[in-house]
Amino acid sequence: MKHPALISSALVIASNLLVMADENKSPELPPLPTGQQGRMVWNDEFDGKELDPAKWNIQGDQVRKGGMWLKKCSLLDGQGNLELLATKEADGTYGTGAVNTKGKFEHKHGLWVARMRMPKQPGFWSAFWLMGNAVGKVGNEGMDGTEIDVIEYPKRDGELNMAVHWDGYGKDHQVRGTRHFDKSFTEGFHTYAVHWNEKEYVFYYDGKEVWRTREGMISRVPQYIILSNEVGSWAGDIKEAKLPDQCLIDYVRVYDLEGAGPPVAEKSKPSTNDPLSAEEFRARDGLPNLFAKLKAGGPVRIAYLGGSITAAEGWRVKTTTWFKAQYPKAEIIEINAAISGTGSDYGACRVASDVLEKKPDLVFMEHRVNGGGGFEAKSVEGIVRQIRKANPQTDICLIYTINEGMLKDLQAGKPPRFGSIMETIANTYGIPSIDLGVEIARREKAKTLIFKAKGWQNGNLVFSEDGTHPIEAGHAIYRDTVVRSMFQMMPDDQAKAHPLPQPLEPQCWENATTAPIQKATLSAGWKPIDPATDRIYGGNSGRTHQMLRGGVKCDQAGETITVKWSGTTLGLSDIPQGDGMELEVTLDQQPPITLKRLQTEKKQTYSRFFYLPEQAPGEHTAVIKIKSLPQGTSYYAGQLLIVGKVMP
Repeated sequence: MKHPALISSALVIASNLLVMADENKSPELPPLPTGQQGRMVWNDEFDGKELDPAKWNIQGDQVRKGGMWLKKCSLLDGQGNLELLATKEADGTYGTGAVNTKGKFEHKHGLWVARMRMPKQPGFWSAFWLMGNAVGKVGNEGMDGTEIDVIEYPKRDGELNMAVHWDGYGKDHQVRGTRHFDKSFTEGFHTYAVHWNEKEYVFYYDGKEVWRTREGMISRVPQYIILSNEVGSWAGDIKEAKLPDQCLIDYVRVYDLEGAGPPVAEKSKPSTNDPLSAEEFRARDGLPNLFAKLKAGGPVRIAYLGGSITAAEGWRVKTTTWFKAQYPKAEIIEINAAISGTGSDYGACRVASDVLEKKPDLVFMEHRVNGGGGFEAKSVEGIVRQIRKANPQTDICLIYTINEGMLKDLQAGKPPRFGSIMETIANTYGIPSIDLGVEIARREKAKTLIFKAKGWQNGNLVFSEDGTHPIEAGHAIYRDTVVRSMFQMMPDDQAKAHPLPQPLEPQCWENATTAPIQKATLSAGWKPIDPATDRIYGGNSGRTHQMLRGGVKCDQAGETITVKWSGTTLGLSDIPQGDGMELEVTLDQQPPITLKRLQTEKKQTYSRFFYLPEQAPGEHTAVIKIKSLPQGTSYYAGQLLIVGKVMP
């Protein structure tokens, strides 16, 4: 029989291992980081004759899956164990035992350990799991409660299951899990544990890590213990079972881990910040002003500048939700400045109007997938310098997403070319960067993720259906990668002004801007667009209005747009239709050039944009003439994109 007096409330750390009394019976528990120690906050050794009603609720009598939870099937065996029986009743009903600590012990974080001996008969499974009172709630992922299956033993072939569930059990239900195989499960007692901390869940079998996950966010609320048997076909045919059978639980113990803080996944080597190598996270000068304001409370404005991956209700929304949960005293204000199909070039032109006018404290820049329109270095540095000039205390974080074409390079430790360009700029300006693609590439290489497929594939997690845009699970991985990078930057929270060094690119786009088409000189055939009634403009109204913001149209060839500007580069947003739309452009009396404007989607018209050839710094005049229009179409012109300024 065990003696509670032998269980120390402050565990002794030796060789970074938790050392428990009664070592001959209890396998080694999980290792702890150097400097951490465990303090027992709750336990039950199951000594005595009856289950302690101050600690446990006995489930039943009630229908549960393919059988009944019966109160009589949960009892102490008098040998220091909780016995959860599986029985066949006289009426043919199958009964099992289950207990929980709901309302009696609920706790957040820590190391949760149970020592159990699994049953041998088929048709029912034993489980040690944690539940929260709001697991059924949808919309906040697992932060308001996660079903944490520390161990489920459904089969008798040496297969154990660990999983996390969130967002209820209906159509929004999400689950991630793993299976662990070891024939030794079927013999004798073994320990099963989860270390739940603010960053992740780490699962153990007999003191050895078997799985860790950050999926579904991490529960931030107290949860209670459930120990149970359940009848179901998942575990085989109950009719073949020789009953009674039982699961024995030697003890359940819960520890708070104190000292050095929660363990991190893989302790990374110091970054070299090498632009030619790929790393998940590079802190550089961090985000000190953001964390200073988050810590102080009050309004904190976080802007997201990027393309369709950021425009989606995915990593952006999930990251904002995390900030709100992590810093409840701060008022988190999201600035969604993402436009589908745009890269850093278009971003440089609109960052002033779409982001800086809203006075952000942090700007996330997501441009690697969509590129820079041939102006990669100039446009990225232009965005950075515009932000720093507007407010030296605004923090910036580069976010690198992934598409299928980047996969092999990232798996080889190499960034895409545009990534190397951005890393060089990040080094110069001390900007942190987070490569979301590194984790995706690692999982695909390890065959724990399918990069491109439709839906779930034989239980395997799928990242994307089109090779670029993540589905829900992919966005969750993106968010989790951002979050663990945020944790690494949190300690640096002393506000400071960021320096503005000399530009790397003499002609970087730090004076890029947009202007309404009415700033140009228009020939007589142009008419204002009515966004509310125009069928073409409304074909993809959200994106179109973000790019054109009104504008004009004409329905015959020969009409002209004349723009005088001082600077280097001129562009225009428009709506191409069909495959015969052509523009004739004359720059500063140079020989005219022809630009073809092709509709890129057959089923609907999409707004696009283009740039004229870059010119030497100075004053220029461009005449854009409608050369040809497909029958029945009009040419739509929206905003001027200018590196410089429009002249009268």
